[in-house]
Amino acid sequence: MRHQTYSSIFVGGLAIALWAVSAVADDPDNDDDQETNHTYISVKASNPMLVRRVMGPITNSVNGVPAEPVDGFDWAGQAIRTTEGKIEIKVDPIANTGSINARWKDEYGDWTYQQTMFSPPNHPTGARIGPSKDTVTVTENDPIATNVYLHGNTGAGAPLVPTVFNLLATWGSAL
Repeated sequence: MRHQTYSSIFVGGLAIALWAVSAVADDPDNDDDQETNHTYISVKASNPMLVRRVMGPITNSVNGVPAEPVDGFDWAGQAIRTTEGKIEIKVDPIANTGSINARWKDEYGDWTYQQTMFSPPNHPTGARIGPSKDTVTVTENDPIATNVYLHGNTGAGAPLVPTVFNLLATWGSAL
């Protein structure tokens, strides 16, 4: 089994920056693995950082949580704060299956995020640099994308966010 550890990863759908992340790819030739003939990515992380800043008098809330005016983009890092929580991701990017389970706590209560269904967004799901720097492939209809550039001038995702390299990006409904 190949195993590589990354110092950080950003999980966009959760708006939580996570640390101490590892990704695992299954080796189909190794019979000792629990799952065979699958490539999967497994991520476990804790010590999340929540990015959320109330920008003024609250004009709208959902179940007591301020919804407007709230800024989830904090380029200067002023609204980033640590919180209690953890996440476990196990997905198969070839079969587009798996699960994302996250729990965290903030001043508004205890929260959970669960995702087991993945579906592509209404925009391209990433851009990959090809064999040369002048060759770029845009991927589409991929609900679980790996090693892609998103946002910025990629044509994949909103240009409001700077171009970001994503080890893993997922789309779909959450519970």
